[in-house]
Amino acid sequence: MTVTTLYLGLLLATLAQSILLIAVLLTNKHSNKVANYFLSGIIALFSYYTLVKILCSTNLILNYPHFTQTYRPLPFLIWPAFYFYTKAMTSSITRFQVKNSIHLLPFVLYSSFLLPFYFSDEVTKLQSVSDPIPFHYTLAVVLQTALLLLYLILSYRELRDHQHRIEDVFSNLEKV
Repeated sequence: MTVTTLYLGLLLATLAQSILLIAVLLTNKHSNKVANYFLSGIIALFSYYTLVKILCSTNLILNYPHFTQTYRPLPFLIWPAFYFYTKAMTSSITRFQVKNSIHLLPFVLYSSFLLPFYFSDEVTKLQSVSDPIPFHYTLAVVLQTALLLLYLILSYRELRDHQHRIEDVFSNLEKV
């Protein structure tokens, strides 16, 4: 069995599990629908991220050059989705509000910055696979890490505030 075959098997197993989990979350009628939508989105984004990273690490990306670098802006979308998932689980969010669109700004800006590359020809995309890593990718990783820390802090605060609300409402917390 070759390494490429092993990676393809891993890729297919990951995608199958992701699709199954997303289907279960979206069809579950007895849980928090908004939270399930956010969690399904996170799983879909991570699955796509994994797919493209595996294609890149096995050089299978050479067969699918249009996927090159498409995973790069996804953390700018995943971290806010994680925060909104936390909010949906701890409060009564019924839908995504327009004022929350500010959290999508880093994703939109970075994706817009990469649009010329995404619309470039196959030769340019294939050449980028062997080129040294451009500075803006390093800068993006630093910004993504900073946003990860910010959203982890915001999610922690949301969980802490939820715990305080529970303590204020219930006198016995054993079954809550």
